[in-house]
Amino acid sequence: MHYYAMTFVFDPKSREFTPPELLAARGNFACVPEQKLRGDDVLFPAGLERRGGRAVLRCGVADRVIGELETEDPFLRYE
Repeated sequence: MHYYAMTFVFDPKSREFTPPELLAARGNFACVPEQKLRGDDVLFPAGLERRGGRAVLRCGVADRVIGELETEDPFLRYE
């Protein structure tokens, strides 16, 4: 099973959207050692907090813990 955090932008007026882009995968979160996972490569994205050019992604990681990942703001280029 593989679930990832992805982003895209949707314009409700034109009904057009950008291609989805991978934001994070299970391997980006070091909060749970691999041996404690059942081999599931699963993230459950919960939110993205934008912070002036950076962003913090919060995800459930493999049904075990909540993880945070700081990254570049994926939406800046569309503003």
